Amino acid sequence: MTFNSFNQAIQIAKWWCPRVKNLLAATVASTMVSLWRLRNNILFDNKQLDINKCSSKRNPPGPQVIKLNTDVAARGNPGPAGIRVCFRDHFGTFKFSLWRSIGINTNNIIECLTILEGTELAIANNWLRIWIESDFMAAVIAFESHQLPWDIAPRWTICHKKLLLIKITHIWREGNILVYGK
Repeated sequence: MTFNSFNQAIQIAKWWCPRVKNLLAATVASTMVSLWRLRNNILFDNKQLDINKCSSKRNPPGPQVIKLNTDVAARGNPGPAGIRVCFRDHFGTFKFSLWRSIGINTNNIIECLTILEGTELAIANNWLRIWIESDFMAAVIAFESHQLPWDIAPRWTICHKKLLLIKITHIWREGNILVYGK
């Protein structure tokens, strides 16, 4: 696939299904932003080109840290939903996966509950250094600011006290492939 502009890339995918079109658009936009930043670093900050920064790699956690990638599936808001958490170590080795239906609820509650239940499972397995990646920015902000839903906050307080290291970050949905076990 060859193209010279964002619009040309989208035209190539004109007949593709909407999900693949959106994925292509996100990939092209992300690549363009990365190249633009690299160009600006070279031109304006006198930095040298590092070819390793041009490739796309998984971002593993540090040694002795377990990474949790979370995702949910819901039909409606509120609606019936399921949660999914994938656990991997710093080598990228699959450790464990959690999949379950959680009934009917809102997207915000479902996303926060996914992070909470993943954390509780990590603690149950004595993984006390964790990094959680979620593609739902509102949940990441809720945990960072300790502004959690009332029924989740007490359970999170208990978990937070048991952890030796906790990092919660946002990842774009298109980049959250680790939750699917790939």
